Amino acid sequence: EEEFEDAECQGATGISSIPMDSGRLKNVDWCSCGKCTTMETVEESICCWEQQKVSKKREQQPGINCITEHRGFEPVCLNEDVLITAHYGYQERYDDDLGKDWKRTISYRQFIQWCYRYLGRRIRVPLPSCAATAIRGTFPSLDHNSDK
Repeated sequence: EEEFEDAECQGATGISSIPMDSGRLKNVDWCSCGKCTTMETVEESICCWEQQKVSKKREQQPGINCITEHRGFEPVCLNEDVLITAHYGYQERYDDDLGKDWKRTISYRQFIQWCYRYLGRRIRVPLPSCAATAIRGTFPSLDHNSDK
């Protein structure tokens, strides 16, 4: 799952000033795009309007309210042919098996690369709830031990 690993990463991604407290759980009052859903953790309870780089990407296409409405979201993050190709690149670079949920994992990675470019293998940022929800809806977990 994409999430913060350290405070340095928070500052580098432009989201360190967002109040992250339990008031974000069991509601979507923090959502500005209208497509977020309740999430299991405070860190996942973030809207695309709250992440500076994601918001900049969203603003590249005037007239949309959510990053998931951006013309690039579907081809970059949800198109299976693109994900297969990205998976080949991942396997060549890391020689790592992503398991049954590889499409979901690669889709998460594609979203982060699309918005942030390259962060580094061990650096994590949370996906906005709206994007995570769209990806999880398209690629439900095949690993029934986890919904991540």
